[in-house]
Amino acid sequence: MMIDIKTAVEIGKLISPIAVITAAIWGYVKYFRQRLKYPHADIDLSIDDVLVNSNKRLVHVGIIIKNCGNTLISPEYAELRLRQVIPVPCDIEDIIKNDTDPVPDGKAEITWPMIIGREWNLRGELEIEPGESDTLHSDFIIDNEISTIQLYSFVKNPVKKKPDLGWTKTILFSLSIHKKEEVDDGKKS
Repeated sequence: MMIDIKTAVEIGKLISPIAVITAAIWGYVKYFRQRLKYPHADIDLSIDDVLVNSNKRLVHVGIIIKNCGNTLISPEYAELRLRQVIPVPCDIEDIIKNDTDPVPDGKAEITWPMIIGREWNLRGELEIEPGESDTLHSDFIIDNEISTIQLYSFVKNPVKKKPDLGWTKTILFSLSIHKKEEVDDGKKS
């Protein structure tokens, strides 16, 4: 069965609008419904620590920002907070001893006291292409008696109007244990 040219042109006239409408719907779904125009990022933390002296330790933290979306990410603001967990601060220890929940009403986590924090104001200083990552680095000197810290990081989504919308990562980290080793000088006491 052969189709003549006139019939093929008529069929093409019917199919063309359907193809255009289908492409428009597909584009709408991909761009708006799947939010392809917005940045998508994953945040991770890298932590190293080393004993500086018998009282202090250096904690080096990197906030790793991975652009897993299809648009350029130009973060404008980021922050990092170190909080003390162990030894448990006295006020939280007292709450725990009284068999009371140390998580405040309306919250989901214990509010550990902040040791120190850092902020980055990055306007125009950092661009992360799709599929790439970059790291914000920071050093902290803290007391050596602190053995576990909570790290909270936040990178503001530069497209959103609300200042508290962005990507976060919170982890607990046990610091390296460095014990003073007694040197046996061979003398008997």
